[in-house]
Amino acid sequence: MFIGGLLATLGWGWPFILYLVAWLLLAMQILFIPEPSAEHSKPASVQGENIAIEGAGKLKIVYFAAAFSMICFFTGVIIIPQHFHKMSIGAAETGYFLSFISLVAVFAASAHASNCCTHR
Repeated sequence: MFIGGLLATLGWGWPFILYLVAWLLLAMQILFIPEPSAEHSKPASVQGENIAIEGAGKLKIVYFAAAFSMICFFTGVIIIPQHFHKMSIGAAETGYFLSFISLVAVFAASAHASNCCTHR
């Protein structure tokens, strides 16, 4: 988002160049990362498959919570720049603010993950 804010100072369309980076990374992944071998993809046993299917059902609430949180987060990412524009805040400052929000989200997620994984 920081880079998007800098690109936005050049013009409104320049931040969309960042999507090109995603396509380049996808191409690099396809070209340079090998496919897993066949022996790694075989299931160990039928009993193991049943356990995996039961565990997947328990994760539905996690998937819905993750989807909801992403919808809320990216709705804010879309709405905040509109409000900042009305307040005459520049594109670079908006980019800095949004990148700071993303940084806080990363720290919050990593703090939660470290607390979650240490209480086994």
